[in-house]
Amino acid sequence: MDAGRLKELEDENQMYSEEYLKSEIIQEAMAQYAVILHGVSIRQACRIFLVSENVFLLVLSVFTQCKRLRLEPQKSLPHLFEYADKT
Repeated sequence: MDAGRLKELEDENQMYSEEYLKSEIIQEAMAQYAVILHGVSIRQACRIFLVSENVFLLVLSVFTQCKRLRLEPQKSLPHLFEYADKT
């Protein structure tokens, strides 16, 4: 395999890795919005969107801690803080 083809495959692999990461972030956000805006249980939202419940709860706890420390909330998920207040 020549160096040009190897570089091409590395670039393609990088692109697919980035797209996969983006899709995981979107799935987590969709699960969070389902819980926050539609009252779906955490377990059900995680199963629907194929998200780990541990990851979901970890993100929620990080946001809750940020709020307690009065850090700037992440602007893409403002409703998560409202949910954290309810728990």
